[in-house]
Amino acid sequence: MLYKNNIKYFFEKIDDYPDVFFGANIHYCCLGTTRGKTGAEGFHRVDFDYIVGAARLAKQVGCKHFHLLSSQSADAHSLFLYPKVK
Repeated sequence: MLYKNNIKYFFEKIDDYPDVFFGANIHYCCLGTTRGKTGAEGFHRVDFDYIVGAARLAKQVGCKHFHLLSSQSADAHSLFLYPKVK
């Protein structure tokens, strides 16, 4: 079971926990934070790196569908950090 105080540890070491994703065909991800709580680097780590890591691991163990709830303003080509990371 994941608790608030060990979520960061889990995502930092996600490759050590493939069993969390094993056996499910569909995963939903609603993970996110704010720049105000974590700064620009932490925001990128949570809203991009952790999510990409989870999706990669889910795919490795056979997940067929990984759904991400992100942001209406997501734009990889934006000049602004928030929509670019989303």
